[in-house]
Amino acid sequence: MRKLAAYMFNNCTKLKTVTLPDSLTEIDEGAFTNTAIESLEHLNIEKIGKEAFKGCTKLKRISLPKIKTIGQEAFADCTSLLKFDNDVTSIGEGAFKNCSSLEEVNIRKLTLVSASAFENAVKLTKVSLNTETTSTSFSIETRAFANCVLLNEIDLSRVRKIKDEAFKNCNALTSLDLSVVTEIGKEAFSIDNETPLAAEFEVIFASINSPTCTTIGEKAFYNRTNYVGVLEFNIGKLKTCGNYAFGKTGITNFILHLKTTSTLKLPTTFADYWNGKEEGGTETIPYVIERM
Repeated sequence: MRKLAAYMFNNCTKLKTVTLPDSLTEIDEGAFTNTAIESLEHLNIEKIGKEAFKGCTKLKRISLPKIKTIGQEAFADCTSLLKFDNDVTSIGEGAFKNCSSLEEVNIRKLTLVSASAFENAVKLTKVSLNTETTSTSFSIETRAFANCVLLNEIDLSRVRKIKDEAFKNCNALTSLDLSVVTEIGKEAFSIDNETPLAAEFEVIFASINSPTCTTIGEKAFYNRTNYVGVLEFNIGKLKTCGNYAFGKTGITNFILHLKTTSTLKLPTTFADYWNGKEEGGTETIPYVIERM
């Protein structure tokens, strides 16, 4: 047998263990949804289908050395899962969403982290991404790590695109390497008002002489009050900069580098410290444009 049929053990709520044949390479969608299975270990499985283990709240361990593809919400709501460390090359949307005990993730072969893949993994502290790829499409999709409030270790030095709300409410982040990023989405690193923040926040953008970023979305760093000091940034390649991109941060001054020939227009709220219309504030962060 090479493939386990869809929904084969679906809602078998007392099923704790299963012995799978060595010939098996694929588990189809919903096969073990809402079972009591405690571990998943297999040498030859390459593909796991949509919602295959969704809601398996007793599942603590996964060991799949040949796994390549994990489907949409395949392990969503697996609230006892502690770690994921496999060389998977594709994971579907919401694959590990609401895995509230997950502490560490190693996904070193991926060049796309799907939407909501690890959303609400509230105990996740460390993520190991692909740090060797030269792919120009390496992307972290919408809300991929949203609400991972303890996440403080992730290397983004090869990531090119960070989509909307990808790291929203990741308040434990203290250092980001965005040196090759071309796109930062709406509210990508924003913080909700009630979310407590970690220590001082640092962002490494591309060098002044080699700018890469073309898009900064609305409220990209909004309300990240621990983002302090002077921001020096080459805006020469920017095509879009959303309102309040750095609004309500702790930045005290901008130095914006721009080629003499550039005609880029900054939005009037680019440097707003307060969200004026909503909160009645008028203070703005001073900025200087230096022509190159």
